[in-house]
Parts: sequence; structure tokens; C-alpha cells
Amino acid sequence: MRKTFIIISIIFVLVTSLVAQDFITTKNGEEIKAKVLEITQTEVKYKRFENIDGPIYTVNKSDLLIIKYANGDIEKMKQLNTNITNNENTPSNLNVNYSLNLNAKENDNNLCKNAISDSYILYNGKNSGAFWTGFATFMIGPILGLIPAIACSSTPPKYHNLQIPYNKLDNHDYVYCYKNNAQKIKKKKIWKGYGTGCAVLLGFLIIASANQ
Repeated sequence: MRKTFIIISIIFVLVTSLVAQDFITTKNGEEIKAKVLEITQTEVKYKRFENIDGPIYTVNKSDLLIIKYANGDIEKMKQLNTNITNNENTPSNLNVNYSLNLNAKENDNNLCKNAISDSYILYNGKNSGAFWTGFATFMIGPILGLIPAIACSSTPPKYHNLQIPYNKLDNHDYVYCYKNNAQKIKKKKIWKGYGTGCAVLLGFLIIASANQ
């Protein structure tokens, strides 16, 4: 009985560790699995989830898009505006054109970043099929479980699950960035569900063999 309890405890910790982690998303699209320790006015301090006893990392808030906490809360980082000043040695007409080009490019970048940030908040993998992928993996095994995992992860999220803001539907660039990131979110959810199903199945088999 004691042996079974220990095994169940190990499985619980293993499964919990798959979801009990913070995610830091940078502006360049990198997603860092972490344990956020402190957020100051300008910086975020964290430890990497894979090395929780390792060093403390620090990143500027201006380099981040969002932080998704283990409890499901999402914090959107405030965007800083970049002002372009005139150079006395640059002809005014060239400087204006240069400024307009930079502003247009910056607006496009901010539009996509806002779309990505909104997709984490509004979509966030809703009805992705992650639960049923995990359940199927548990029932039929990791090998056959790859079939629903691959099928679900390669299928774009259904339109009614995306929850794209109504006032942004006519902005094709925004919708493209939103859908593209929503697909990435869904894939991660599906494979996390697959991993959870494998872990639960492994634990079940260990308990069954221990009780024989």
C-alpha cells in the first residue's frame, strides 16, 4: 500500500509539472518555460523551469510580449513608444521620408505583436482537443496516440473558437498574425495533452505491475 502511494505521488508530481509553469513570450516569438520570481517597473526576474535550482535570469519588460502564469492568468506587457528626432545634419525632406518609413514598419510590427498578444488572451487554445488527445493516448497507447495528436495539431483552430475581435476582422494583417499564432498555441496544447496522456498511462502501468 505504501509503495502504491509513493508511485501515485510521483505520478501526480510528474503530471502537475507539465502544467505548473509560467510562460514568458518575447517580442521575437520565443517562449520561455519559467518560474517568474519578480516583476519590477522595467525588468522581469525568473528561473528556467528546466533548471529551477539554477541561476536567476533578468529580461527587460520592453523585450517581452506577455507572461502567462501557471494559474492561467495572462499579463500583457505595456508597449513603449519610440520617438524619432530630427538630425540637424540630415535634409528635412529625407528625414521626414525616413521617419514615415520607420513609423510604417513599426506600426506593422506593433500590429502583429498586438495580434499575437490578443490570441493568447482571447483564444488561448480553447477547444483545441488537447484533453481528448491525452485521453485517447491513455486508452490506446503512445504509438496509436500519435494519430490523433498529429491530426489535431495540424488542423487550424475552428473560426468560432478563435474569438478574433470584431473590429479587427477587416484588417488582414492582424487576422493573419492572430491565426498563425493561434495555430502555434493549439499545437503546443495538443502535444502537452499527448505528454500528459503518456505520463498517466505510464503511472497506471507501474501501479498495476506493483499490485500484481
